[in-house]
Amino acid sequence: MKAMLDETPRDAGDGSPIDCAADTQAIRVTLRMSGSHAVTLASRARAADVSQGTYVARLIDGTPAQPLSPDHTQAITALMASTDRLAALSVDLNAFMRLLGRAQKSEL
Repeated sequence: MKAMLDETPRDAGDGSPIDCAADTQAIRVTLRMSGSHAVTLASRARAADVSQGTYVARLIDGTPAQPLSPDHTQAITALMASTDRLAALSVDLNAFMRLLGRAQKSEL
């Protein structure tokens, strides 16, 4: 940990995103802020469907997470219904293929 604190910062202040691919280990950081800022951070991270750490990291990179669209719940519901229909179609197609297999054997 001391070596990390002693090394020169990678961010030279040029505003470019930090290469997160090299950082595989998450490190706990404590931020001190007012209660209202903490509530705002929590609500915005929740609205963007990311952790607070990821939200802050994206802010540092200059790529803040976008909040979910207002119809996100409807989109998830539609996706689930579509998946259910595809699963039912798959069952029907498998049954049809088995029926075709039996019909071809009986014709021989």
